[in-house]
Amino acid sequence: MSSYKNLPYFGSFRLRTVTLGVNLIDRMDSDWNTMTAQIVEDLRKTVGAFKCAFDRAYQEAVEKKGFPENFIQTRRVTVTPLDLLTRPALRYTKEESNQIDGIVKVAKAIDGTITDILGKSRVFIGGISSLAQKGINNANRVFYKAIPRVLEETSVMNASINVATFKSGIDLEAILAASEVIAEVAIRDHERTQKLTGEQLAPYEEKVNLLKQLYREEPSPYWSNCARIAVFNDAPPDNPFMAGGYQGPGEPEVSINVGINGAGIIEHAIRDVVSSYGSEPYLLSEVVMRIKEYMENAYMAAEEFKKLVMKHMRDCGIKDIEDKDGIVDLSIASSDDRDENGKPTNSFAYAIEQLGLRFGHHGSLAALAMVIDAVKKAGAFRVSYHGGLSGTFIPVSEDAGMADAVASHALNFSKYMAMTAVSSVGIDMFPVYWPDSVSKEDFVYQLAGIIADQTAIGVFTGKTTSVRILPVKGVKPDEWVYFIGGAGLLGAAPVWDLNIDRFSPKKFVTAKGRIPAPIFSLRN
Repeated sequence: MSSYKNLPYFGSFRLRTVTLGVNLIDRMDSDWNTMTAQIVEDLRKTVGAFKCAFDRAYQEAVEKKGFPENFIQTRRVTVTPLDLLTRPALRYTKEESNQIDGIVKVAKAIDGTITDILGKSRVFIGGISSLAQKGINNANRVFYKAIPRVLEETSVMNASINVATFKSGIDLEAILAASEVIAEVAIRDHERTQKLTGEQLAPYEEKVNLLKQLYREEPSPYWSNCARIAVFNDAPPDNPFMAGGYQGPGEPEVSINVGINGAGIIEHAIRDVVSSYGSEPYLLSEVVMRIKEYMENAYMAAEEFKKLVMKHMRDCGIKDIEDKDGIVDLSIASSDDRDENGKPTNSFAYAIEQLGLRFGHHGSLAALAMVIDAVKKAGAFRVSYHGGLSGTFIPVSEDAGMADAVASHALNFSKYMAMTAVSSVGIDMFPVYWPDSVSKEDFVYQLAGIIADQTAIGVFTGKTTSVRILPVKGVKPDEWVYFIGGAGLLGAAPVWDLNIDRFSPKKFVTAKGRIPAPIFSLRN
């Protein structure tokens, strides 16, 4: 297609991310200083070329291809999981404190180098990552102890831990260890929240005033580095989305991965069909076809921009990047954007509601499944290579319609988790009440139970899912919070009370060993 300007709905087109993947596996070294220097050298060259290529591609897309201005939401970089990258140096460093210092040093060097080139605004880095689906070892344990410090001492880095796979089953020890990391970060988040300044809160004033008008209460600010931690089953090695992004060791040296933000386009497609029928029953097949039609053009645009960036990467010095060195992730991301009246403008949940139901209430899971299937079918034959998560996101705080569904009690937590059986990427960005009466130890067991439940859905349906949970202390259930932190795009939502002070899964989640893989994983 020569230009997209003639498509009335294309003004809603957004790319959630254009992600540069950098494979640093050959920079592993037993000496921290040598490894860090080599990593910085590689990143300066590659990220510098990416910035050059991105700027040229953006200009060409807007001026010559008819892309809307400001269609890029974020730029991201993923690197080799630091848990793997630092393994030789950990082995040759005796004291645990020095090992942790070494991990933090490498992470800060990566963060500083990339943000020095790209800046910090709407920039994300993925790779504080660990693959522990068959159990954790001593190196993992040290790495997990380093994660809270890394998140505190870097600006835009994100962490992920893979605790289960379809082929290996679910490792409860890894889940418990990941839960301990989340709880520790949550405690630090609470402490940092109490020190927020007026200068830090000022950019959120407009959002706060709008929520006050809508819900007759003033939302509380909350710092959340927990938004920068995701716990996965079957984590894809080419994921462009945060917090789960990393460049797997089997990935190319350099790749360009693109993720789309199509919630607004899907809303257009559904509303165009349903409104044309007035009070008469509409045809589901027509809804599906219209979603596919609109999204096919969106995916064609995403594919075109990916190729533009790759072309300019070659012009900017990365000569050996090819079309196969990158994917378009078919996942649909959303945001907490609202118009002046408070109506969500880029919400997957609100798009689903155009079918004539309340998101979270009866029928919405079936509607969600139908729409996601249409989206996947639209993208599968419009991009040269798809990968990553390729489902859709249903985050609570990052989707204004999702947050509204929780506030109205149309969506409860059980239904929310059930929805992950038909969507990616699991239960995501949801605020959870942490009562003062619940100790850190007990809260860890509750987190482990939640994560185990979600990974069971993923493993036993053969799909990737994840958990990104936002513990909140000092704010009452059902009250609104808006999140602040280095990960950005965090949104706002009511705090969910999951009754974690009532029953404890301690005995189960502290059991040794793995939950075996399902019998239908034996596909050889």
